[in-house]
Amino acid sequence: MKNQSKVIMGSFNAESYWRDPSFSILPSLLINSLDSNIHNMDQILFPLCNKEDYIITRKCISAKHVDYLKTIGFNFKSNSKDLETNNCVPNDNIFSLLSSTSHTAYFERILRNNKLLPYAVIRGIRECCAKYGIFIELPPLENVINVNSKEYSFFIRQDLGLGIGQIVNDSMSLWEFGRKLLFQNKALLVKDPYGVAGSGSILIESENSLNRIVNHICEQERKEKKTLFIIEPYLNKFLDFSCHYFISQKGDRVFLCIQESIIDGFSYKGSMTSNSAFIKYLESHNYFKIIEKVISKVFKSGYYGYVCIDSMILQGGEIIPIVEINARVSMGLINYLVSEKINKKSYLFSLAYIKAQSNLILSYEMLIDLFTFHNILYTEHNNIGIIPLQFSELTEEKVKGKMYLCAIYTTNEDLFIIINKLLSVLNSIHIKIKFGDFKKWEESMTRSAIFH
Repeated sequence: MKNQSKVIMGSFNAESYWRDPSFSILPSLLINSLDSNIHNMDQILFPLCNKEDYIITRKCISAKHVDYLKTIGFNFKSNSKDLETNNCVPNDNIFSLLSSTSHTAYFERILRNNKLLPYAVIRGIRECCAKYGIFIELPPLENVINVNSKEYSFFIRQDLGLGIGQIVNDSMSLWEFGRKLLFQNKALLVKDPYGVAGSGSILIESENSLNRIVNHICEQERKEKKTLFIIEPYLNKFLDFSCHYFISQKGDRVFLCIQESIIDGFSYKGSMTSNSAFIKYLESHNYFKIIEKVISKVFKSGYYGYVCIDSMILQGGEIIPIVEINARVSMGLINYLVSEKINKKSYLFSLAYIKAQSNLILSYEMLIDLFTFHNILYTEHNNIGIIPLQFSELTEEKVKGKMYLCAIYTTNEDLFIIINKLLSVLNSIHIKIKFGDFKKWEESMTRSAIFH
């Protein structure tokens, strides 16, 4: 079907579904998080939609949110019945929720004969699509799990002669190789194969810290857990960025964009538009020749779809082309798709999230009204401003939430003005935010300016 509509949906904690529970875990790794903020992130997938497409979310998107997005060019359909109820298993992925919902007739009516575009391929997809008559063209789950592992990224680096670090398969190997790396580099990283967003990576700077981690793993091995970690020297990085491709089922690949990444420690905080000067810098250092080889290997491994390759530049200027491979939709891709839809070539786009805390009730409707009143909401007539992408509403029971937003601007000075306005507006209604979120935004702009 040439004009077949799409169904966009997904669970953002895909890594927790890919991870084999028979393996030991690091102290930092949160398995199967029950954080409602993570579950509500599915609403941020709307930029993947075209006019006749459906986005299906655990909780219905606010009607005011949908209406606002239509005024700036985002036209899509969304479910009017919640998938997540008080009776469901809190950590069920969205496909399990759809398979077990009491609103089967409603969802079958709106979904049948549409084509699925998931955030990531996880368990339960094929059964869910079979039940509702949703068309799928997806790689096998085992291939997706394989290419998303940091172990896979490690072997790709080895194949391309870019290998650093070591795979360890037991606590004793972790101790032995860890001590060597500490002696050589003063600091090392221990990575879980399916850690994400700062959870699943530990920085070790002393032998005492290494011993504590080894003992933690050893205790799990005594309970018959298997072990697999990647250990690497800790590199003094200057700039994080990501490269985005789409691979068709036939193996054709399309380069989409480069996004500069806002990282705090190991935690992702946002993405920023990269300009042509930075892309030319990467081209002059043969970055894309290496990435093309990586994309070819990913396809030969049986994966097709969206791919994000995380990369970085070290303080000395060396480019590390492959930090890890994310074979799924990514936040940098979302930022790119927003920029494509808004289609203002001379403008810059920054996607970020901030943590909000308050004893006040704050709904999405109130947030839109507040941003409109203070003239920081992006509209057809206000071209420098903020698009709220997703907001975890604050209630009497839920006093902490996250706000995902995209700032649209023409210069770094514009962005500083937007940030300060946003801070002022939130402070005016006693919303506490973590200032460090904005600080990392500003630091990233300062670092990336050297290439512009």
